[in-house]
Amino acid sequence: MITHTPTLALQLANFFTSGGTIDVSQSLGDMTAQYDRNGLVIRIDANTVQTMMVGTNTYPNADDLMLSIVSHEAAHYILDMAGTHIFDVTGSEAAYQAHQAQHEALAIANSMIAANEYALATGEVPTLMGYGSESVLRPHLNAFLTTGDFDTLINSLSGLVLDFPWNGTDVNGDGVVNQRDKFSQEFRNWKAENGL
Repeated sequence: MITHTPTLALQLANFFTSGGTIDVSQSLGDMTAQYDRNGLVIRIDANTVQTMMVGTNTYPNADDLMLSIVSHEAAHYILDMAGTHIFDVTGSEAAYQAHQAQHEALAIANSMIAANEYALATGEVPTLMGYGSESVLRPHLNAFLTTGDFDTLINSLSGLVLDFPWNGTDVNGDGVVNQRDKFSQEFRNWKAENGL
């Protein structure tokens, strides 16, 4: 699968050459993975790996899961190497939300690029996932493939990220629990930990 996606193949080669590892972890949550910049490791939930091996009704082709998850997390590594994870500490909470949403949107776009490369190479169209279902994400990819407007793609994906549900609390008090709340909590925790 990876050999059919030059973007992902190059990113993973860079990741592994730099000492990166992939770890199967317990209790991250179904269809969940995370990149740990401090440990240079991509962690994938054990149940997700099991699903990748057998597929599900939603994702009958287990390669779809692997492609989406690994390319999303590999993008976080590449973005970190480029320094884009660094946030201007003088920024506002809203600016932090926008920064984090853009970072996630770039990772989603990376998985879309890998999926499209895979489709062009094999004729098989992978199911997209990441802050939205195939039916939500595919129109964004198709619009980008038609217009070539990467900025519009990232802006629209950033909006999807911000609106995506979160299993935490309504931190910002707007009556909706979504990624804005998660990012607000991160920002407030960071300020408190650093005495700001």
